[in-house]
Amino acid sequence: MCPTMTAAGLGLLVLTSSAWAEPDPVEIVRREGRAYAVDSGKHLYTEHHVERWEAGRHVASEVLYKTPTGRLLSRKQIDYRHGVTAPSFSCTDVRTGSLSASRWTKEGFVLSFREDRSSPLESAKLEDPGRLVIDAGFDHAVLESWKQLLAGTTLKFRFAVPSELDGFTLTLRKTDIVVEDGRRILRLRMEPDSIFVSLFADAVVLDYDLEGTYLRRYVGLSNIKDDEGELRDARIEFGPLRVRKEVASLLRPAGGGSR
Repeated sequence: MCPTMTAAGLGLLVLTSSAWAEPDPVEIVRREGRAYAVDSGKHLYTEHHVERWEAGRHVASEVLYKTPTGRLLSRKQIDYRHGVTAPSFSCTDVRTGSLSASRWTKEGFVLSFREDRSSPLESAKLEDPGRLVIDAGFDHAVLESWKQLLAGTTLKFRFAVPSELDGFTLTLRKTDIVVEDGRRILRLRMEPDSIFVSLFADAVVLDYDLEGTYLRRYVGLSNIKDDEGELRDARIEFGPLRVRKEVASLLRPAGGGSR
């Protein structure tokens, strides 16, 4: 992650060839999510998302998590080229050095975790990942199963957790369709399939705009710790997507050389 993500910075995040081709139109999509404490309503932090789309395909993202005053808390980079529901990603807490990550290798899907800067990085390969979802990949899992969810089908998938170097089964289902501000909202519930796992992992409520098919609200445990090192139950309100057209020439490294 970088303190600031520019068009050039995002261009360096994902390179699809060893050399830059002729300029092709791409889309840079920006949006924000504001996280509030469920119990008090206090504004905890803001998520600043920058997505790169190529030929209608979401290939990369960078997310900066900042306090309401603008102090950087965590930064995350996501690479969707090898899988949109189970992307490679790296998320670093800049305060403690805690790191959660995943990556696809020739041997399979590998999870990595480090508690803080003084801790060793631990890694493990997931055996038989099956229908795998990790981190922001849940959003793509919802969109891929949109018609099934609308029809009331309950879905199951394996959700990978880097801090556990393992995964567990989640269920995803529609609970309601509500109307807010004149817009129809599809309400989903995501929760552990195992009663034992549910003792440690709470259910998550996801609200999707039915017209725009985008995530409007997340209610559940935040993945960003507070300054005391605790995870909080949060309600994250996402604004509408903002799309800005770019061309590859604007994303070339300085000097226009190849890589």
